[in-house]
Amino acid sequence: MRVRYLHVDVFLDVSIRWIYRKCKGCTRVGTVTLVPGYGSPLMLDKSKAGEYTLMLLDYQGLEPVDFSFGKGWKAESVLGTQFEIDLAEGEFSAYCVEGKVPVSLSGFEVKLG
Repeated sequence: MRVRYLHVDVFLDVSIRWIYRKCKGCTRVGTVTLVPGYGSPLMLDKSKAGEYTLMLLDYQGLEPVDFSFGKGWKAESVLGTQFEIDLAEGEFSAYCVEGKVPVSLSGFEVKLG
């Protein structure tokens, strides 16, 4: 069974940490689980350091072929400004009024395997 796109917004609800899919052809079940203890909130110093793990997903009975960050992400500035983020286009830009600075997210990469 192959999953073409796995949208991360499935996992943003704290109560949802896994999904499963049943193959219509053979009725095998596959699961994708968010592995606890991997990754943490991304802070500026970690971002500047380069490669950083936001999350780790465990696939059982599925073969990931692509990944989409999608919408539903949230961020908070050091001054407490909340941002609703849509990464469907691969980047995000806004302006923090309290901090009087531009805010942007870009350059995301996914490692499958």
